This record gives sequence, structure tokens and C-alpha cells, in this order.
Amino acid sequence: MPANKNWYQKAWRALEKRWVQVCITLLAGALVAGISGRLLTPKVNASGQLTDKSRFKFLHCDVCKLEMTYNAELEGKRCPKCVPPNTGWFVGTESSIKAGSGGTSPWLWYNLAVTLELFVTLGVVVYLLYLPVPDPATTFYVFPCPHCRQRLRYRKVSLGGLGQCRRCKRPVRFPDEDQAVPESVVLAQDRKAHEREADAYYAQAEQDD
Repeated sequence: MPANKNWYQKAWRALEKRWVQVCITLLAGALVAGISGRLLTPKVNASGQLTDKSRFKFLHCDVCKLEMTYNAELEGKRCPKCVPPNTGWFVGTESSIKAGSGGTSPWLWYNLAVTLELFVTLGVVVYLLYLPVPDPATTFYVFPCPHCRQRLRYRKVSLGGLGQCRRCKRPVRFPDEDQAVPESVVLAQDRKAHEREADAYYAQAEQDD
């Protein structure tokens, strides 16, 4: 039970932080599904029957499975072979149900596309909810003092605010959120710079030897 509560709290907290991204993902998924529906939905008339029947080659009863060559006049009609009240209806298909596939449904590609898009959309939403949310209490930013170039470290609450350099004691204004550089980024840059210096040092040492 505590684990479920902990998961729920994390998901809710992530949703509060990333609700804009989640909404954009859902809207994008709905837009793609709408485009797929527009392109892949079979054309039907007012009674719900397909209007594009040029691909149909077979006609079968959905109850007794009686199959014959496609006939547009019989499609959608009751099967005369079935015994009432279990009377079937003739359905047109592209392939024969005797092949074991049950006939190719005209909705096949539409169903596949929408199902795939639904899983992708839900997958992105779950990823966003599981993505760690930075804690403002443990997130730091750094920038050089404009007077003495001392690297200053500050929290998110100080973004765009006033402070004092701990070295020269002069007042400074911390960068706002658009210009702030996270400490993790600066540390990663320092680490790469040290690695390049070490590689250059060892390369020079090998040349000297």
C-alpha cells in the first residue's frame, strides 16, 4: 500500500509540473489520430454501407460463413441459407475467408493506425509522468560575479533577484530563468575541459618521449 501511494504522489507531482507537456502530447495524439481517420476511414453512405467496393472480391455470410463471388446487390442483405432467427448478413471482403484470415476488413488499416497512435501517445504521457522532476530545493545555478569573476552559486528562488558576492562583497543581480545556467551543466563542461587538458597533456608527453 505505501508503494502505491508513493507512486501516485510521484505521478501527481509530475503531472502538476508537466501538465502543459501532457496536454500538448494528448492534443498532438488526437490530431494525428484525426488525420489518420480522415485518410484511412472507409467511405460509407448514409446507411453505413461502404461506397468504395472496387476492392471487394468475395461475399460471405457472417453467421453460416456461406461464401460466393462478390455481388454488390447482395451485400448487406440477409442470408437465405440461415435459419431464423439466427439469420446472417452478407459482408464483402477483399480476400476469401477460406484462407483462414476471416477476410480482410476494410477497417484494418484504420484500426491498426489508431491503435498504434494510442499506444505511442500513452507511452509518451507515461514517460513524462515517470521523468524525474527537478526539486527546486536541490537545484542550483551558477554565474560569474561581474566585478571579480568569482563563481557564485544560487537557488531558483533567487532568479532575477539581488545578492552579494561573497568575495568582493559587492551587490550583484542574479540572471533570470531564461539566462540562468544550471550548476550541473557547468560541472559537465568543466569535466569535459579537464578531460581534454589531460588528453592533450598525455599526447604531448608521448611526443616528448
